Amino acid sequence: MHEIACKKYGCRSCEEGVRTAPGPDRVIDKLLKPIAMQLKKEVIASEVIFTDDTPVTIAQDSNSNSRKGRVWIYLDRAGRHFYDFAESRVR
Repeated sequence: MHEIACKKYGCRSCEEGVRTAPGPDRVIDKLLKPIAMQLKKEVIASEVIFTDDTPVTIAQDSNSNSRKGRVWIYLDRAGRHFYDFAESRVR
C-alpha cells in the first residue's frame, strides 16, 4: 500500500486556520483513464473472458428513491481484469 502524508501547519498568532503543505508530484498525472481504456480493450479482445455482475444501490438525492445498478467484472485468462458499471443487465 502506498500512502502520502502531508504535514499540517497552524499559526497561533494570526489564527487564520490550518494549512496543509503541498504533497509530492504524482507519478502519473491524469493518465489513469487512457491506461484503463487500454486494459479494457485488451481484456475484451481476449479469446476467453469471464464476467459476473453484482447488484448495487444507486443513491439519489433526498427527494427521490434509490434505484438498482450493476457493477461488472471482466477477467481474462492472464488474470487481467477491469470493472464497469451499468444501470441494468441490458447491454
